[in-house]
Amino acid sequence: MACLYTWGQWWLTPEEEALRAEILGYPDNRSLKDIVLEVFEFTDDKTGEVLSNRTIKMTSSEIINELPKNIINNRSNQMAVKKVLKGLNVKHNRRTYFMPPLSKADSSIH
Repeated sequence: MACLYTWGQWWLTPEEEALRAEILGYPDNRSLKDIVLEVFEFTDDKTGEVLSNRTIKMTSSEIINELPKNIINNRSNQMAVKKVLKGLNVKHNRRTYFMPPLSKADSSIH
């Protein structure tokens, strides 16, 4: 972030302030698994049953792009997402994962 220094105070541009607010809205203590579960609709909100309609094909990069902006798309995060998806029993075909739809409540995160 490039900050402006004026008379002893630091100022962020409006874009930087918006990014700062978004990052602070997602504390670092949340696990990647919790974030993935919030962004994607793995269970029915009403019944709590696991949804079986996992027909959306996505790569790990595409999945990361749906997560909050503070989770950058790099090899390390791609491997971490792969590990989380394996733990959630998400089926895959080589590099493509069969994902559930995006959560309605969190579809505006990115």
